[in-house]
Amino acid sequence: MKAHINACPVLGPDGTLYISHGAAAKALGVSKRTIGYHLDTWGNLDRLGREAARLNASRRRPITIGNRQWPSVAIFADYIGHRRETVRNWVRKGDMDRIIGALMKADAQQRRAAA
Repeated sequence: MKAHINACPVLGPDGTLYISHGAAAKALGVSKRTIGYHLDTWGNLDRLGREAARLNASRRRPITIGNRQWPSVAIFADYIGHRRETVRNWVRKGDMDRIIGALMKADAQQRRAAA
């Protein structure tokens, strides 16, 4: 049982001492689970806030839709807001109607968010 560990002091990535996992999570803008994960995995919070490790970049294959290109299907799927496996299936089947429809919807959402 790890419930008692949440009350232990935590040293933040910038050297700030927090009185608990909850206090560190709140101050750093992450969940207590994230704090616990970093402490259990690496023993510190030095990696907190870094971009997650990606698959080997050499395995990525760019995807081109019209005159636009993304470094990988995964990055494209994140952009259009669909599961990566769903987008991979669309690409594999050549389902351009769904791909273009999802891209148009994502572009419209981006424009609304920017306005």
